[in-house]
Amino acid sequence: MFDTGKFVSVGDTNLFVSEAGNPKGRVIVLLHGGLQSRLDFIPLATHLSEDYRLIAIDTRGHGRSGIGTAPLTYRQLQDDFTVVLILRAITFDLYEPIF
Repeated sequence: MFDTGKFVSVGDTNLFVSEAGNPKGRVIVLLHGGLQSRLDFIPLATHLSEDYRLIAIDTRGHGRSGIGTAPLTYRQLQDDFTVVLILRAITFDLYEPIF
């Protein structure tokens, strides 16, 4: 799980994005913390993959993603994730809770 994926061009770098689970399920985006990668979600993903479409993104300088030259800020992470979700045509109903 999360072994394969695609690079998405985001500004000055490429982010590695991997998907798993039910392609028709509701989307859960998995965002790791510092010094981690998408692979840290495998134990959780095994429990969610039957019902949900899981999208795991390696942040700048983590996992298989490049670091680029932009300052590593939370705003930059937000901008990066926004681009990835737009390019992957992923939308959310913000008013319907997942659980």
